[in-house]
Amino acid sequence: MIKPLRKKMVVKITMWILLVTFVLWGAASVTMTSRNYMGVVFGRKISPQEYNRSYTAVLNRAKIMYGDNLSKIQNFLNLDQQAWDRLVLLQYAKKKHIRAGNQEVVARISQMPFFQSGGAFDQRAYSYILQNVFLTNAHDFEEATREDIIISKSLDSAVKDIDVPDQDIAEAYRLKNEKADISYVLIDAESFKKDVAYDEKELETFYNAHKDMFFTPERITIYYIKIPVDEKQPDAAKKLAFDINDSINLGDSFESLAQKYNLKIEQTGAFSFTEPVPGVGLSYPFSIAAFALTDDKSVDIVEEKDAFYVIKLKEKIKPYTPPLEEIKERVRNALVAYKADELAKAVANNAFEILKSNKETIEAIAKQLNAPLNNLKDITRESYVNGVGLNKEFNSACFSVEEKETAFPVKTEKGYCLIRPDTLKGVDKAAFEKEKEDFKKQLISEKRSKMFEEWFAKIKKQANLTIVKP
Repeated sequence: MIKPLRKKMVVKITMWILLVTFVLWGAASVTMTSRNYMGVVFGRKISPQEYNRSYTAVLNRAKIMYGDNLSKIQNFLNLDQQAWDRLVLLQYAKKKHIRAGNQEVVARISQMPFFQSGGAFDQRAYSYILQNVFLTNAHDFEEATREDIIISKSLDSAVKDIDVPDQDIAEAYRLKNEKADISYVLIDAESFKKDVAYDEKELETFYNAHKDMFFTPERITIYYIKIPVDEKQPDAAKKLAFDINDSINLGDSFESLAQKYNLKIEQTGAFSFTEPVPGVGLSYPFSIAAFALTDDKSVDIVEEKDAFYVIKLKEKIKPYTPPLEEIKERVRNALVAYKADELAKAVANNAFEILKSNKETIEAIAKQLNAPLNNLKDITRESYVNGVGLNKEFNSACFSVEEKETAFPVKTEKGYCLIRPDTLKGVDKAAFEKEKEDFKKQLISEKRSKMFEEWFAKIKKQANLTIVKP
């Protein structure tokens, strides 16, 4: 167990050593001599070494943010794009002459909680975590931290002096916190399908008018070898997968290697990027790797939790719209669903006019339609509603009319809803005053995020980022 550095003098000496280390490293900067480059940012070529440092920096930031969960979500973080975004920001800061001093880097690192013991910076913890968690050396981590500070300064200069007026705070708080008790009836489009009539001419007309509904995206078929991970030898599967991949790149055939290692070559059916992979299941890592394959790069490796896959491209099927005769049943189902929705909409609009004229109550309408009347309490504009889901229009309609009035029919996934707010509950003024400052900070943070997105979009356009394909 690491002993805490409790004495102030020890802390000062440790901080001084850290600072001297920065100065020495800064004096011995590395010069890149390679002519190879991976991209261009603001007209400047980015070397493989620079890109790798940027990628390592965003990877280590992800380790800090997600900890042990990183392996589960890393494939969805697009660290490659984050690395390029970081390089864009750093080149922008360089153009603006934004810098970070050694003292700032020392302060940032010494305050990181995972480098502390007993409330003070711990040199042993620092060295151990860099080596065993971040897999980097002190110089690279410290320079990455310097760059983080520079980026933060750039962002602060771009989105500074943000404030939110009291009136806007009160309005935003109201929209977020007011509640309603409601009654609603769903006019389910499914129940009208039995009443739909059509002929072959109408089927053809519908197909011609809605061809975009039947567009089939690019699909792909893959050969693959699955290598299960053995818990007793977790690295063996990875090594074998890379050995096979390397052998293929050296000229060996997929088939001969499968035979050599007594492995089975399997084949997926055709699948699109968003569909489950036949024989494998829903696997975004597999789909990403598969759709990146080309005739020039026809083999790759996919890592999953329980197995490694060596994959090989068999066929890519270009996107197309199938002819009517090929997908007639699919078109028929779509036409029936469309016409049933139109019937449900007409019934909902008619019921709304009756309710609006006060000739009937929503309870009576529900009874006439043989549909259940649903009662919900404390609905907000962000509530999830069973049977409806997250539907902004539905939630907004709960507050669009006065109590006991009926809102205009709202389209949902299943049909159309007639909604009556029974009780509208305003915000608690005492709670608002108590939460006002924290809520204001949240609004400012959201406003800063939006401003940053707009600012960075402009910077990225100016940077004219060009990535050179290997």
